[in-house]
Amino acid sequence: MSALTGSPKITATAHPTCSSGTYFVVDKNKNAVPISKIFDIEKLFVEMDELASKIEGSRFKWFYKLQLPFLFKKHFKPEEAAEGMNARSFLYALKGRTNKGTGRGKSGETTYRTLMAAGMHFMDRYNYDTERVRRCVITYSTPDGMYPFCTINCGPSYRPWIEEMNARPLEG
Repeated sequence: MSALTGSPKITATAHPTCSSGTYFVVDKNKNAVPISKIFDIEKLFVEMDELASKIEGSRFKWFYKLQLPFLFKKHFKPEEAAEGMNARSFLYALKGRTNKGTGRGKSGETTYRTLMAAGMHFMDRYNYDTERVRRCVITYSTPDGMYPFCTINCGPSYRPWIEEMNARPLEG
């Protein structure tokens, strides 16, 4: 995405056993179809990564950016997609994730809703893994600084210390 838009994006470096998730496309009949069923995700991402490398090192970035929709079309599985969906309508729905005016279908074009489902493996005092904590991408912001999610909610916890430090008695 950084190569396509020209602006930096967050690179998630979460620990591989921390969490998992996927996006779904919700069709007109309210059936949720996982994106991994609609596209050959692994091949699509490999080619997108190769394309991003070409974009970053090129003087003709626009030429490579034009190839992106063709990658989606190449790896699209129409037999698995929601009724009436094609690669173009998927990209339109995807654009709606960052541009709400587009994603709401105001231009009269059919759009599809998306849904994200995710799960997280919570740690406790018995399976606390400091490597996972170091690679945490979910943080709590406090007046004292940023803390990884698992240091607030799991294992050796900073929560009591932070709550005590920031607590204010109710007046009344």
